[in-house]
Amino acid sequence: MQLKKPGLYRPFIPLFFSLVGWAFLHTWFFLIGANHRAHIAVAVLGLVIAAWPAWHFANGQLSTAGQAGSPGVSRGGALSTALLLSAMGAVLGSLVANGSVFLLAAVAMALNYVPWGRLPLSRHHPALSCAMTTGGFAAALWLRHQAIDVMFLPFAAWAFWVAACIGLMQVAEQSRRSKRSMAAQSTAVKGGIHPAIFDT
Repeated sequence: MQLKKPGLYRPFIPLFFSLVGWAFLHTWFFLIGANHRAHIAVAVLGLVIAAWPAWHFANGQLSTAGQAGSPGVSRGGALSTALLLSAMGAVLGSLVANGSVFLLAAVAMALNYVPWGRLPLSRHHPALSCAMTTGGFAAALWLRHQAIDVMFLPFAAWAFWVAACIGLMQVAEQSRRSKRSMAAQSTAVKGGIHPAIFDT
C-alpha cells in the first residue's frame, strides 16, 4: 500500500508582499530626501523581512495540493491563471493609488487564504506567478502614479509587510498539518488502515 505523499509548493504571495513593502519604503525615503543612513536602515529591515518568505519560496512547503504526479499546466489554464494574477496585482496597485489603508490591508490579508497551490500555474511555476502579479501591480501604479500620495507609501508598506507575516504564519501552519497528516497515514498503514480516510 503506497502513501499519498504531499508535494512541494513555493508560496509566492508572501514574497511579493515583502518585496513590494521594501520597495515602497525605499521609494518614500528617496522622495522625501532622506539621508543614506535611513536608506541603510530600511535596507537592513527589508532584507530581514524579505529573507523569511524568500527562504520559504526557495525551499517550498509540504502541500497536499502539490502531489507528485499531478497534471501539468495546460495552455488555457496557464493563460487564465496569468490573467487572474495580473488582475489581482492591478487591483492592489489601484488600492495603493486610492490611498485606502483599510481596503489595501484587508484585500492583501485575504489573498493569503486563497489556495494558490491548487492552481497548476502557481504550483508548477511560482516565479512566473509572482512575476505576473508584479507586472499587473506595476502597470496599475504606472497608469495612476499621479494619484498616489507620497505620504501613503509607508502605510502601504506596513500593510504589505503585515500581510506577508500573516501569510508566512499560515504557510508554517499548513506545513505542520501536512506533516501530521503524513505521520497519521504512516501510522494507519502500519495498523492496517487504508490511508485514503485521511484525504478528507
